[in-house]
Amino acid sequence: MVSRPLPAAGRCRRHGDAAASTSSDGTRTLHGVALARVLKTFHKKSRDSSPAAAHPRRVVPADERDRTVKVRDSRKPVEPWATPGVSRPTITSVPVALLASRSAAPARDTHLVTDDSRALLAVALEEARRGFEEGGIPIGSALFDSAGALLGRGHNQRVQREDPSAHAEVEAFRDAGRRRSYRDTTIVTTLSPCWYCSGLIRQFGIPRVIVGESRTFEGGADWLRQAGVEVVVLDSSECVELLESFIARRPEVWDEDIGE
Repeated sequence: MVSRPLPAAGRCRRHGDAAASTSSDGTRTLHGVALARVLKTFHKKSRDSSPAAAHPRRVVPADERDRTVKVRDSRKPVEPWATPGVSRPTITSVPVALLASRSAAPARDTHLVTDDSRALLAVALEEARRGFEEGGIPIGSALFDSAGALLGRGHNQRVQREDPSAHAEVEAFRDAGRRRSYRDTTIVTTLSPCWYCSGLIRQFGIPRVIVGESRTFEGGADWLRQAGVEVVVLDSSECVELLESFIARRPEVWDEDIGE
């Protein structure tokens, strides 16, 4: 109920009741329809004076709405088949055997054999011949940096030094000395590295291995490939003949070397 000074009292034209009454202190009180009209006027003035009324919401015309949609659509990537005359590609079935071959380890000898690879092998082959002359197992190895500079070289000396860990790759690795990283090097060996030497390659992150031959002994070549190491097999007949001549003379020493 609202109390406020009013003009002279009157009667409601619609309902016939008094529009206002006067109290003993001279204050007039609204009743019925007159009260409703005053409240309606009060709320209207309140809405007109609000901050939102000062900034009415703009109604975007239909043509502008269309332009807005076009701008948003232009930001989306355009698919080739959205162009007239270009059909959407269809997915065809792939044989299971093909999927299995793609997930398997890389195929052997997929890298090209270059003259540089054979030049690096020549250093390891020289070490293998030196070991053969000493009466040891003719396997040689060498370690090079990415520019082809020789870092270390060596040959198998298990027989000569009575050291079962003196494999050719290990000797070349030791000869190179300590390095901060081996991720820019290439190790060359006349024979596919055994599991022991393959572990050394994996341990120190040597990314590339050049193998003289893997016919006599396969070793851990496939394991290295599966780990992302580049393995290049040159299939050198000189390496095969040198090692087979030793195995024919001393098979028991060869069996000891490969752990059989």
